[in-house]
Amino acid sequence: MWAVTLVVLLLLCTNLSWVIPAHARTEDDSGAKTAPDARIEKYFVVTLRSSLTPISDKQAKRDFPDRPVYLLQSKAFGKNVYYLRVGLFEDATAAAAFRDQALAKYPAAQITEIASNEYAIIQRTMPGVRPTAPKMEAKIIPPVPAVTVPAPAREAKVEAFSPKALYVLQLKESEQAIAAAPAPLPKTLKDYRLYVTQTGEKAKQRYQLKLGFFENEQTVYDALKQLKPSYPGSKVIRVTLDEQKGSLRTALGAPAPAVTAPTIAAVPAAPAVAPAAPPIPATSFDSQAQVLLDKGRTALARSNNAVAIAAFDQLLRLPPNQYSQDAQEYIGLARERAGETVAARKEYELYLRLYPAGEGADRVRQRLAALDVTLAKAPPPALKTVKPRMEAQSTVFGSFSQYYYHGASKLDTTTLATTANIQSQAGLTRTDQSALISNLNLTQRYRSEDYDNRFVVRDTHTKNFLQGQDDTNRLSALYYELKDRQLDYSARMGRQPGGTSGVLGRFDGILAGYNFSPKWRVNVVGGKPVDNSFESKQNFLGAGVDIGPFAEHWGGALYTIEQTVDGVTDRHALGSEIRYFSPVFTMFGLFDYDVEFQTQNITLIQGNWTASSGTTTHVLFDRRKTPSLMLTNALLGESDTSIKSQLMTKSYEELKRQALNLTSTTDLYSVGVSQPFATRWQAGFDVQSAHTSSTVGSPNMPAQPDTGTIYTYTGNLIGSGVFTQRDINVINVSHIDAPTYAGNSFALTNRLLWGASWSLDTTLHWYKQHDMSTNTDLKRFAPSLRPGYKWKENITLEAEFGQETTTTTSPTTEDKSRRRYWSLGYRWDF
Repeated sequence: MWAVTLVVLLLLCTNLSWVIPAHARTEDDSGAKTAPDARIEKYFVVTLRSSLTPISDKQAKRDFPDRPVYLLQSKAFGKNVYYLRVGLFEDATAAAAFRDQALAKYPAAQITEIASNEYAIIQRTMPGVRPTAPKMEAKIIPPVPAVTVPAPAREAKVEAFSPKALYVLQLKESEQAIAAAPAPLPKTLKDYRLYVTQTGEKAKQRYQLKLGFFENEQTVYDALKQLKPSYPGSKVIRVTLDEQKGSLRTALGAPAPAVTAPTIAAVPAAPAVAPAAPPIPATSFDSQAQVLLDKGRTALARSNNAVAIAAFDQLLRLPPNQYSQDAQEYIGLARERAGETVAARKEYELYLRLYPAGEGADRVRQRLAALDVTLAKAPPPALKTVKPRMEAQSTVFGSFSQYYYHGASKLDTTTLATTANIQSQAGLTRTDQSALISNLNLTQRYRSEDYDNRFVVRDTHTKNFLQGQDDTNRLSALYYELKDRQLDYSARMGRQPGGTSGVLGRFDGILAGYNFSPKWRVNVVGGKPVDNSFESKQNFLGAGVDIGPFAEHWGGALYTIEQTVDGVTDRHALGSEIRYFSPVFTMFGLFDYDVEFQTQNITLIQGNWTASSGTTTHVLFDRRKTPSLMLTNALLGESDTSIKSQLMTKSYEELKRQALNLTSTTDLYSVGVSQPFATRWQAGFDVQSAHTSSTVGSPNMPAQPDTGTIYTYTGNLIGSGVFTQRDINVINVSHIDAPTYAGNSFALTNRLLWGASWSLDTTLHWYKQHDMSTNTDLKRFAPSLRPGYKWKENITLEAEFGQETTTTTSPTTEDKSRRRYWSLGYRWDF
């Protein structure tokens, strides 16, 4: 025992000296850099906060509009850890200066040196983000000659998107749409971008005319002085980088001195245009862009123009990809159908500037001509059908893992006599575990213009090497899902996990649904339960409807389901779900009522709330029958596990009463709060109560006593970057207060990451319990080590070594058990 313990403590102590934080080093211990060290690239970011619950990045993006803000998720001790970060910085000094400014609003902000793999992820998802980015000059695409549309908007002076040029002048604000500037601009400002923004919703919409973008206050205030005579209400404001990027699509042509536009009698034949630009190569954003394009097209087909505009707008904010051209055309069409003719005109004009040749350009010219007020008397030209280009794609992804588990235990018993004599029994040593567990999680997905289909397999196989223990296999999922994107229906057939439409567990069968409107979907489900050890045959059939979203955040479901066993009703339930989701607050509720037994089966409400200060609160109320209430509960403890044969000696009502007598009610309540503080720490506290009622029992199944209410009080402290810049430390303290016993638990866990591939989890766990009913004391100490190595980005090698020592002392005996265990395995992610 002490050998393992000393190794664990030694590793914890060495964590203090392996890596000294950069800010704690002195010139003496740093030494001169060697040539190889000088070539190592280091990447610095500032971690604003970390949490075990999802974090929103919206407030941080508003606070730091000129800096890339991103979210990162990782695993620690089997739990998700979320990080909110800002970057990148040239060196630790620049990061420290930024952190000092951020501490006022983000007290947990800290400097983080990220690994090269995280840097690569940032580059893939946020192109152009560099510690020092060179200035880029965008090429100006000349306007298409002889096209009968208004002159294209002038490019801004800062042509490439620049996080430094975020000052603009708001020249005018109006409740009416702004189609042109009311006064000409001075010649000195003609190269800046004139564009329109929109705020508010529906009847409360307001439009702002803006001029940008300026890199510093002096330049923007000099421009303000020049424009005050023509725009007395103008003012200086600071905008976000997202608005700068989106301004290109809402830009206006700068007003020139009065020039009479010629009247166009008809749409002339399209002139010869320049050759089309070469196709954009595939990028890492194509999959995300395709999802957004599909979402927008579906919404457009349902006449949900607002959702379509939002989806296409989000796609167009991505770096250029193979779906950008289609999205630019679609957003113009969506705005046109929404009645936003001014905005639609701008989208079409931008399309022609970017893609002046091809079939799409011809369609856009026709739509633009139809919008032109000068052609009001002329019959609109026939519009060609939009033919989006979407190629079928097939992908396979998932994971496969194999882990071998071995455990051996030894038990020593000492009899404590009332006299001075103490009798000891020889220790019993045995191997209690020797098994290879293989897990497969595979998904094959086929996506095309008309379909989005999946084939899913999730299986766990346990090979037992101990004599007398059988091998087991648990098939969690084996189904094929067909989804028609045009007709908006789906069907899933095979082994499924359940948890929807009132199905409480795994089942073999079919689940189908049809969206008959954007916010209403009808579902049907049928099949037979899998987790059934009885000799009775169970089948079920159910139907339901999914509702929402409404008011952006609300959704829900209603369902009914009837399950039969050997031809009689096993379960007949009515249920409902309610959901609310926003970046700040989430809530889920479930109510399941059994009509046959006339009592509730499940009542569940859980919610999470995150404040702007970082405080996170969660609440849980869970009351349910244990096991889930159904007629087959009457078979518990019976040697004859057939409802059909039981009905030969008992009536249906008698079986119902017996099922109720063998079913208890479990109440679980929980409330907790967590709060980041200082620069590296997060503290949390949780209170939980659990109670399971007694059962009446049956002739073959003894009654179960009431457990009483068991209270658990848990406090935890999470620190990141305490010993090194990339370590995570968790201190957990719990107290259990039950009617017959009381216990205390203390756990200390450290996760150390070094290099790009290695990790080490070290855990120390103590537990002490006193049972008042038997006057028995229990003490347990369990240290463990878990090293890991990531090989070739998608293969993880893991091992675990541990020992658990338990001492149980009663008035007459003392039992000492020692269990040593280890595991070794790998996981392949593909």
